[in-house]
Amino acid sequence: MVGSTCSIRAVFRGLFLLATALFLVTGCQSGGGTIVTMTLNPVVSQTDVGTHYEIFAVVDAQPTLLRRLEIKQIDFGEGTTIKVVRDFDKPELELGVVDGVDPFGRFISGVRFRVSDNLRGATELYMVKKPNVDGSAGTNEEVLMDCILEERSLDILSCTLASPLDKQFVLGTASLVLPDESWTN
Repeated sequence: MVGSTCSIRAVFRGLFLLATALFLVTGCQSGGGTIVTMTLNPVVSQTDVGTHYEIFAVVDAQPTLLRRLEIKQIDFGEGTTIKVVRDFDKPELELGVVDGVDPFGRFISGVRFRVSDNLRGATELYMVKKPNVDGSAGTNEEVLMDCILEERSLDILSCTLASPLDKQFVLGTASLVLPDESWTN
């Protein structure tokens, strides 16, 4: 039993070190595009076969697709599984996890990606589930979670993602780290 606990911790320690290295390599936001970070409650399910999630921001009253992603459950054996978030268009690109455990046994989750657009005019963020074969824009799908973005500092917009059916049911958080435009003046 002790050996299995150590191997599980080693896997999560490796994931934690990988995430830390990714953060150190990508650094801070000093130009072009917007960094989107999200945490997702473990209740957010893996994508069903033939479906994917799409994340949109409403920018200047228009929906803007930020990323298409899928969530896959990965089995590490001995009853240990995590939900890994991958880019739908580039499945080899892992964007984070929905529910993981750090080396200290604390639950972690986090998704991080960059979009080329400056989302400074964004007012809302929402996520929908779509069939893989449908190529339409995200306007008529059922919204799974949404939020109103608020300015937290000069270059950060953030919100709490909730179910549109019950705003008390929190499903995660989101932050948009905007390009630092102070260097251009």
